[in-house]
Amino acid sequence: MPFGEHKGYALAMVCELLGGALTGGGTMHYRAKNRTIINNMLSIVIDPNRLGTGADMASETATFIEWVKQSPVAQGTDRIKMPGEPERDYRRDRSATGIPIDKTTWAEIIEAARKMGVDKVKAETLAGVAGV
Repeated sequence: MPFGEHKGYALAMVCELLGGALTGGGTMHYRAKNRTIINNMLSIVIDPNRLGTGADMASETATFIEWVKQSPVAQGTDRIKMPGEPERDYRRDRSATGIPIDKTTWAEIIEAARKMGVDKVKAETLAGVAGV
């Protein structure tokens, strides 16, 4: 099922038609035989300042976000997040605590470093995890 059920389906259709049909790149109505990925794009850039609505846009956006965040949160969720917030949360957490890497992946990284002439101690030092 597409995200958003019928509305998500409609949004996906519109995106496919704008990015494929309008641009001339073609839509995904057939399967390419050579596993080619069809990935067309259409960008529409709107400058609210050029329309004279920049201040209204900023104010209305802030009010709308505040309204959305007042909604009840789902069970097991600490807060309602706006687009981009999960990524900012992860960046802040990873900057503070590092990026978790499982033992198998770390061993593969160390082995790849060894093949490139970098010993384990040097690789760990470069990664900032000496003595792991």
